[in-house]
Amino acid sequence: MTSGAVTSVISLVYSLSFAALIFSGDTAGGYAQGISALLIGTGVTALAAALFSAFRFAVSGPDSNACAVMATMAVAIAGSLGARATPEVAVDTVFYLLALTTLITGACLAALGLLRAGRWIRFIPYPVVGGLIAAAGAYTVLGACRVVGGTPITVGTLDALALPQLQAQLLAGVAWAVLLAALLRWWRSPVALPVAQILGVLVFHLGLLAAGGSVDDARAQGWLVATAVDARPWTPWHAEAFARTEWSLLLRHAGDIGTLVLVTTLTVLINATGLEMETRTDADLDRELTVQGGANVVAPFAGGLLGYLSMNRSLMNYQLGATSRISGLAFAAVSIALAWSGLGLIGYLPRPLLGGLLFYFGYLLLRKWAVDSRLQLPLGDYLTLLTILAVTLVSGFGHGLLLGILAGCVMFVVTYSKVRVVKFSFSGREFRSGHERSAEDKALLAAHGDEIRIFVLQGFIFFGMADQLYRAVLAATAPASGPRARFVVLDLALVHGIDASAIASFKKIAYNVSAGGGHLVMSGLGESQAAEWQAGGDPDLQKVRYFADLDAGVEWCEGALIVAHRGAVPGGAARVEDWLRAEMGGCADTLLGYLERRSLAAGERLCSAGDAADEMFFIESGRVSVEVAHGGDTRRLRTLGAKTILGEMGLYRAVRRSADIVAQEPVVAYRLGSDALREIEAAHPQVAARFHAMVVKAVADRLEFSNALVTALQR
Repeated sequence: MTSGAVTSVISLVYSLSFAALIFSGDTAGGYAQGISALLIGTGVTALAAALFSAFRFAVSGPDSNACAVMATMAVAIAGSLGARATPEVAVDTVFYLLALTTLITGACLAALGLLRAGRWIRFIPYPVVGGLIAAAGAYTVLGACRVVGGTPITVGTLDALALPQLQAQLLAGVAWAVLLAALLRWWRSPVALPVAQILGVLVFHLGLLAAGGSVDDARAQGWLVATAVDARPWTPWHAEAFARTEWSLLLRHAGDIGTLVLVTTLTVLINATGLEMETRTDADLDRELTVQGGANVVAPFAGGLLGYLSMNRSLMNYQLGATSRISGLAFAAVSIALAWSGLGLIGYLPRPLLGGLLFYFGYLLLRKWAVDSRLQLPLGDYLTLLTILAVTLVSGFGHGLLLGILAGCVMFVVTYSKVRVVKFSFSGREFRSGHERSAEDKALLAAHGDEIRIFVLQGFIFFGMADQLYRAVLAATAPASGPRARFVVLDLALVHGIDASAIASFKKIAYNVSAGGGHLVMSGLGESQAAEWQAGGDPDLQKVRYFADLDAGVEWCEGALIVAHRGAVPGGAARVEDWLRAEMGGCADTLLGYLERRSLAAGERLCSAGDAADEMFFIESGRVSVEVAHGGDTRRLRTLGAKTILGEMGLYRAVRRSADIVAQEPVVAYRLGSDALREIEAAHPQVAARFHAMVVKAVADRLEFSNALVTALQR
């Protein structure tokens, strides 16, 4: 409870300064009620945080980022009313429009939280955020000048700077900001800021007393707040004030409201993330947005203005010993009590102290976002940040936000265009399908594999990136030197989407490959999209061969390549006797005497997962697949054709089968059992040696190919 009460006093200091920032000049008469409105908003949002936030020590309140935007809105609203409105009407109009802005901002925060959009907000480019927040810092500095001197510093009021009294007040405000910066750099206690402000007020009045001056004279000369103190907090339940408010002005500031929503959302997320890191607490960012948004929807009906999760005040509450939600409840209660306490001491607050605090806040924002960010950003991004800052200062937050949106789109296109659309590029020598082929077929693929070119694509493909792919395919099908790719495989399994304009590039790819006598294969496209492309009526896309996955597409290309170069069915049938004699010479006849012939129909299992691996097989004809159960489905790992061996690893390691082996078509295979192998090793050691050499050669070929593939993946 003590930590919550102390933290609420610090929040009072913030509210004093931010109210002075928002309500000054033509709306200075609303300063006292502005303090109350900010404190009530603090209390309502802090109550929500104390009850529902993931951070048990969290507190909320006004923040310099949002208050700078609201201050520019207040000045613009008062300026739009002009001389036709009395100061009271101007104050009421500003209050009602800012209250409605708070409600809109809260509704947007809550909607983003409920839609689970918190993580997407983080994709807004850093320079866009930095430019808008840096502009908020600059407006805070300009607002500090308005608070200290009682008039905004613009081109039209530069002559006022020649007045010695204004110069002295501005100098005092800047000096206080410098003193605060030095003090808070040296004294890092959470209570340093409120203690400094209280001591500053006491020193000012002691100095005034020592100089023989009076409070009335100091107020008349502009050294003290000269607003008429209204002890009654602002409430929205005044029909007359409600009726005379010009609600149409809200539409003129739609850009400012959009900026306020963006800045508030990002600040809540940044603060929540900072609290996570500082306190090792996990938080649901969408939940924080929903809680803070709901509180700001309620706050205007109680007479409060925008407040949200504060990182520095929450951390201070945590460091002061807050361990439960009681501290947040105490913070909310004291904040609301201060709002209704009369605030009779406002007229004794020195303007330079309030302005100096704003100078300090503005300096921190400008230094962090407009200066220190240069060390984190590339030159182009940093120039974008400065451009958004300049446009916002010249034309307002609405134009700054619009430029930020445009800049974000351009930055996205430029940055994303640098991403390689081709994740991997392989030749047929480097990447093979899961179909195990005979030694002759492997040799043929090794010799002519460059005629197969495989492109594994990634990301979202739009027109510019599709053109990159077109150039890459063109270089493969019409190279300046080397073999020409006759089979081009495009794998889209890692592609998230294809822009409609990018399809034109795919048509060009299909035409050029077909015109050169080649074949275009696409895999991973999805059955529905492949059907749409085939049914689209484009003759080039209709010539494309579509496969469900990359393995199937490459397998088809390998088979077609073997047929093209050998003029026979790939992996054609051959007697097992001829095959083994080619591998083992005269020792094959002895081995053949130990083999058992098996014939399988399509769909029949050669062995099953979990069986004892006490045998291996020689495939004479047909094709088998190695399959595993996966999530209720069956996944094919690889296939094996004629003149291949399988099961040798399990036989040597004496483990159980990890997969099923199923005949895909009629198969003739020969079985060698573990007992027969041991008998060969005992009775015919020379035959056993030739047999083991044959197996080692087959395994070494697979390993060599795997090494080549790993090397290709690292390119």
